[in-house]
Amino acid sequence: MTSVTTRSGKGSALTHTEMDTNFTNLVNHIAKVWLNFNGTGTVSIRNDSGVSSVTDIAFGFWTANFSSSFSAFDYAVTGLGDQSGYGGGGQSLATWPGYSTTTGVRVHWRQGNQGSSYDTTAVYVVIHR
Repeated sequence: MTSVTTRSGKGSALTHTEMDTNFTNLVNHIAKVWLNFNGTGTVSIRNDSGVSSVTDIAFGFWTANFSSSFSAFDYAVTGLGDQSGYGGGGQSLATWPGYSTTTGVRVHWRQGNQGSSYDTTAVYVVIHR
């Protein structure tokens, strides 16, 4: 096998096969979908990869619709939101059970102490599969 000049963490040269395997593993574990949007008023996507649209469901509830369907509902969702204007107290972004599918994920922004839903100016969602 031909070696390349790239070196692994152990100091040995990687073969083309090892490079192909490492690349495949990297691609399989990067974010498949990510989204940055304004969830107040008329929802607007600032930037994304793999999202066709965001549907405003209700105060603090949105569905991110995927550009391409997943073959199965076996993905992990992480996310954050902007807490400005709500005085702290443990806001959280969570998925909404029963509404996440192979074509989209529903997220909910809420105030932890009170359980109230809020629209927020910045919502960030990342999906790994």
